[in-house]
Amino acid sequence: MLVRHLLFNHQTQATLLPATVDGCDVATLIHRFMPILDRFCGARLKANIDRYRDFVQTWPGADLERLDDAALRLAVPS
Repeated sequence: MLVRHLLFNHQTQATLLPATVDGCDVATLIHRFMPILDRFCGARLKANIDRYRDFVQTWPGADLERLDDAALRLAVPS
């Protein structure tokens, strides 16, 4: 449902990923999906999942400002 919503919802929104899709809590869906993905992925993807887990869990219902703040906290110092 989530992927379908993202592909076919062409409305401009302040939130890129809604908090719910068809009555399902997106944060819960992501929380349940991450361990499954982690179990079956390779080492490189596992490292990225570990690094970006908190950022991905921030997405549901977040506006661009909140996502930007979360992304800046992930920035690697040069």
